[in-house]
Amino acid sequence: LKCNKLIPLAYKTCPAGKNLCYKMYMVATP
Repeated sequence: LKCNKLIPLAYKTCPAGKNLCYKMYMVATP
């Protein structure tokens, strides 16, 4: 599963790494 930058809950459901998804979300969200 890839991190969805459009969904804030993506970082919670990302098994690859919460930090990675969180960063992706933060970048997508100014």
